[in-house]
Amino acid sequence: MFIVNAKEMYDIDRYTIEEIGLPGKLLMENAGREVFRNLLPLVDETDRITVFVGAGNNGGDGFVIARYLLEAGFDVNIAQVVPDEKIRGDALEHKQILLNSGWKVRTTEIEELDGLLNSTDVIIDALIGIGVKGMIREPFASIIEKINGSNAKVISVDIPSGLPADEGVQVDLAVEADYTFVIGAAKMTAFLPATSEYYGKWKVVDIGFSRKTIGKFTNRKYYGIKELKNTLPKRKISSHKRDHGKGLLIGGNASMPGAITISTRAALVAGAGLITAATLKENIPIVAS
Repeated sequence: MFIVNAKEMYDIDRYTIEEIGLPGKLLMENAGREVFRNLLPLVDETDRITVFVGAGNNGGDGFVIARYLLEAGFDVNIAQVVPDEKIRGDALEHKQILLNSGWKVRTTEIEELDGLLNSTDVIIDALIGIGVKGMIREPFASIIEKINGSNAKVISVDIPSGLPADEGVQVDLAVEADYTFVIGAAKMTAFLPATSEYYGKWKVVDIGFSRKTIGKFTNRKYYGIKELKNTLPKRKISSHKRDHGKGLLIGGNASMPGAITISTRAALVAGAGLITAATLKENIPIVAS
């Protein structure tokens, strides 16, 4: 799994569109469809869903998600929180597709939020993307505060709105999501203690970026259990413990056998064939057991 900052993600998106030839409108369609597909297990047929849409690509993803939800028969309100002139480019095209399909988009004012949220079971957060820096401006600050104060389940698109993608950027105010479907590649703040909690449970969804393209702009990767297992040697059924390494651990102060005991067990679990633990005599029964 690749990990990117905001600039790297923008570069990957631009290169995919300009050099590889995948149109931005197609990538946005892919993003919305994949988020829709992954969020289906999280919603019930009776849920009342509000999709909060801002400007930019994040808002465009929101229009696509809303269209798929509506076509699937869900009860959906699409709350556009920016003026029409702020919706441009690929996002505008997908808004028009939504309208051409017979659905409606409502421009929502701050005064309407309380009533809207009181009748909402699930919030789709497609307000602000990854390029956040500095203070969150209105109307987004008030909207985020009201989302965080609601009882609805919150699902963020790509990143919780208001949260930066980059390490070391001060967080002013951000959506506290229950789930986040990250677009294309994991963002750095998903791994940092001060910011990871905003994501809730999260998953990266593939929208068509090639691994080689992502690798051109970052070599930062997540090294997890799967990657670790791939490095482990395969053992023959007929192998002997001496075929897999011998180790010596020395430690354990008087009446303090914890560290040597844990370390010895860890070495065995990690795959060492034969381990000798050298410790004080009074610790031996504890380590042996």
